[in-house]
Amino acid sequence: PRVAMTGDVTAESLATFVSANRLPSVVEFSDETAPTIFGGDIKSHFLVFSDSTSETNKAVLATFRKVSKGVAGKMICVFVDTNKGDNGRILEFFGIKKEMGD
Repeated sequence: PRVAMTGDVTAESLATFVSANRLPSVVEFSDETAPTIFGGDIKSHFLVFSDSTSETNKAVLATFRKVSKGVAGKMICVFVDTNKGDNGRILEFFGIKKEMGD
């Protein structure tokens, strides 16, 4: 989706705008996205853990996307697919078991 900058354009406001909008409103966690998610200027993260194959996942993500628009630039919204084996380490880090469900 297209995002338009409003207000006065200064070097600082432009840098803030680009930083806040360089990622999609919800970023899917992976080994490739982890450095961008956790290594950027925004240090607050909202993580949602859900199984992408579950019946409720579509509704969960739709709600998460709506919420993410209200926190853009303040927090990075991250979807962690509990069904992906590669995400085992992050699930373990947060003490989440795949069996916990949505």
